[in-house]
Amino acid sequence: MQRTQEVDNSPLDYANIDLNIFENFSSWSDEYLIQINVKKRPYQFQIELVQMAIKQENTIICLRTGAGKTYIAALLIKYYYMKKMKIAANQRFLTIFLVPHRSICEQQVKAVDIIGNLCVTGCNDESFVHEYIQTSNVIVCTPQKLLNCLNDQTISLKDIDVLVFDECHNCTGNHPYTQIMEYYVNKPV
Repeated sequence: MQRTQEVDNSPLDYANIDLNIFENFSSWSDEYLIQINVKKRPYQFQIELVQMAIKQENTIICLRTGAGKTYIAALLIKYYYMKKMKIAANQRFLTIFLVPHRSICEQQVKAVDIIGNLCVTGCNDESFVHEYIQTSNVIVCTPQKLLNCLNDQTISLKDIDVLVFDECHNCTGNHPYTQIMEYYVNKPV
C-alpha cells in the first residue's frame, strides 16, 4: 500500500530551515509553512502540543476524536526528519507508526502522507516491515508486524528514529504494544 494521494514533495532547503521557529515560536508564519512545505495550517493548540512534545521527547497526547492527533504526530515526524536531514541530507530516517488494527492502516497512511516530503508506506497483510526500511521514511503497520520483525531480528529499535503508538491506551496486559515497550526497556538500543 504505497502512497495513495498526490502531495507536494518539493525539495526542502534543510540548511536554511530554522528549526528554532518550529520549537519555540508561538505561531508559524505563512512564509515558514511554505518553507517547510506544510500546506495545512495547524491550529494554535496543535503547535503548542508539537512544541511540548519536542521539549519532553516521550509524549502521550490525549484529545477527542477528530482533534488532529495524527496531524500532530505527522508534524513531529516532519520535524525530526528535517532535524536529521539538516545534519546530513543523505541519512536514513525511519518512523514506525503503529496502528492497533489493519482496518485503519490506509487511513493513517493518507493522514501522515499529507505532510509532504516523506515516503509513507502502509504494511499490508502480505508484506513485512523490514521490506520497506530502505525505501520509506514512515511505515504504518500493526504492532504485531513490528514485534515479529523485532523477534526475528530483521529490524532493530536502533534503526527507528520515531516510534508512534496510535491509540496507546491499548497498551495493557499482553497487547503487542506492551510487548514492544518491554522489548524497548529490556533490550538497550
